[in-house]
Amino acid sequence: MNYKYSQIDKAVPEVGDLIRNLDTPGYRLELDNGKYTLVQQESGVISALRHGIPWRTFVGDNFVYFLTERVKELERRNEAAKNCLVCAAIWDAFEVCEASLAILDGKGTE
Repeated sequence: MNYKYSQIDKAVPEVGDLIRNLDTPGYRLELDNGKYTLVQQESGVISALRHGIPWRTFVGDNFVYFLTERVKELERRNEAAKNCLVCAAIWDAFEVCEASLAILDGKGTE
Protein backbone atom coordinates (compact mmCIF):
# COMPACT_ATOMS: atom_id res chain seq x y z
CA MET A 1 0.00 0.00 0.00
CA ASN A 2 1.20 3.48 -0.80
CA TYR A 3 2.61 5.36 2.21
CA LYS A 4 0.30 8.37 1.88
CA TYR A 5 -2.75 6.07 1.76
CA SER A 6 -1.63 4.13 4.82
CA GLN A 7 -1.21 7.36 6.81
CA ILE A 8 -4.73 8.52 5.91
CA ASP A 9 -6.08 5.04 6.64
CA LYS A 10 -4.64 5.24 10.17
CA ALA A 11 -5.94 8.76 10.73
CA VAL A 12 -9.45 8.12 9.37
CA PRO A 13 -10.15 4.36 9.53
CA GLU A 14 -13.69 4.60 8.08
CA VAL A 15 -12.30 5.57 4.68
CA GLY A 16 -9.88 2.64 4.60
CA ASP A 17 -11.93 0.58 2.15
CA LEU A 18 -12.36 3.54 -0.17
CA ILE A 19 -8.63 4.24 -0.14
CA ARG A 20 -7.76 0.63 -0.90
CA ASN A 21 -10.19 0.59 -3.86
CA LEU A 22 -8.96 3.77 -5.58
CA ASP A 23 -6.69 1.81 -7.89
CA THR A 24 -9.48 -0.47 -9.18
CA PRO A 25 -10.58 -0.13 -12.81
CA GLY A 26 -13.20 2.46 -13.53
CA TYR A 27 -13.50 6.00 -14.81
CA ARG A 28 -10.98 8.73 -13.99
CA LEU A 29 -11.24 12.40 -14.93
CA GLU A 30 -8.32 14.72 -14.25
CA LEU A 31 -9.04 18.43 -13.75
CA ASP A 32 -6.91 21.55 -13.30
CA ASN A 33 -3.78 19.96 -14.80
CA GLY A 34 -4.05 16.92 -12.54
CA LYS A 35 -4.59 18.79 -9.27
CA TYR A 36 -7.98 17.09 -8.88
CA THR A 37 -9.00 13.63 -10.06
CA LEU A 38 -12.55 12.34 -10.04
CA VAL A 39 -12.61 8.55 -9.64
CA GLN A 40 -15.67 6.41 -10.35
CA GLN A 41 -15.11 2.79 -9.46
CA GLU A 42 -16.85 0.01 -11.38
CA SER A 43 -19.19 -0.33 -8.39
CA GLY A 44 -20.35 3.27 -9.02
CA VAL A 45 -18.72 4.76 -5.92
CA ILE A 46 -17.36 8.23 -6.73
CA SER A 47 -14.55 9.97 -4.90
CA ALA A 48 -12.09 12.78 -5.52
CA LEU A 49 -8.35 13.02 -5.15
CA ARG A 50 -6.46 16.24 -4.61
CA HIS A 51 -2.82 16.06 -5.62
CA GLY A 52 -3.26 12.27 -5.81
CA ILE A 53 -4.40 11.98 -2.18
CA PRO A 54 -7.97 10.96 -1.24
CA TRP A 55 -9.88 14.17 -0.63
CA ARG A 56 -13.66 13.68 -0.74
CA THR A 57 -16.20 10.92 -1.18
CA PHE A 58 -19.54 11.36 -2.88
CA VAL A 59 -21.38 8.30 -1.54
CA GLY A 60 -25.09 8.94 -1.97
CA ASP A 61 -24.56 12.19 -3.88
CA ASN A 62 -26.75 11.75 -6.97
CA PHE A 63 -25.82 15.16 -8.36
CA VAL A 64 -22.15 14.18 -8.67
CA TYR A 65 -23.13 10.75 -10.03
CA PHE A 66 -25.31 12.19 -12.80
CA LEU A 67 -22.77 14.89 -13.56
CA THR A 68 -20.11 12.19 -13.97
CA GLU A 69 -22.39 10.15 -16.22
CA ARG A 70 -23.05 13.24 -18.37
CA VAL A 71 -19.31 13.92 -18.76
CA LYS A 72 -18.78 10.29 -19.80
CA GLU A 73 -21.61 10.54 -22.36
CA LEU A 74 -20.18 13.74 -23.84
CA GLU A 75 -16.72 12.18 -24.04
CA ARG A 76 -18.19 9.19 -25.92
CA ARG A 77 -20.00 11.53 -28.35
CA ASN A 78 -16.85 13.56 -28.90
CA GLU A 79 -14.84 10.43 -29.65
CA ALA A 80 -17.52 9.13 -32.04
CA ALA A 81 -17.61 12.48 -33.86
CA LYS A 82 -13.80 12.46 -34.19
CA ASN A 83 -13.95 8.91 -35.59
CA CYS A 84 -16.57 10.07 -38.07
CA LEU A 85 -14.36 12.96 -39.20
CA VAL A 86 -11.53 10.53 -39.91
CA CYS A 87 -13.73 9.12 -42.66
CA ALA A 88 -13.79 12.48 -44.48
CA ALA A 89 -11.20 11.21 -46.97
CA ILE A 90 -13.52 8.37 -47.99
CA TRP A 91 -17.02 9.89 -47.74
CA ASP A 92 -18.54 13.08 -49.01
CA ALA A 93 -17.32 15.92 -46.76
CA PHE A 94 -20.82 17.37 -46.38
CA GLU A 95 -22.23 14.02 -45.20
CA VAL A 96 -19.35 13.63 -42.75
CA CYS A 97 -20.02 17.07 -41.26
CA GLU A 98 -23.74 16.34 -40.95
CA ALA A 99 -23.07 12.97 -39.32
CA SER A 100 -20.52 14.46 -36.88
CA LEU A 101 -22.88 17.27 -35.85
CA ALA A 102 -25.72 14.78 -35.38
CA ILE A 103 -23.51 12.70 -33.09
CA LEU A 104 -22.53 15.73 -31.03
CA ASP A 105 -26.20 16.77 -30.76
CA GLY A 106 -27.08 13.28 -29.53
CA LYS A 107 -29.19 12.54 -32.62
CA GLY A 108 -26.72 10.40 -34.56
CA THR A 109 -25.39 6.91 -34.12
CA GLU A 110 -22.22 6.54 -32.13
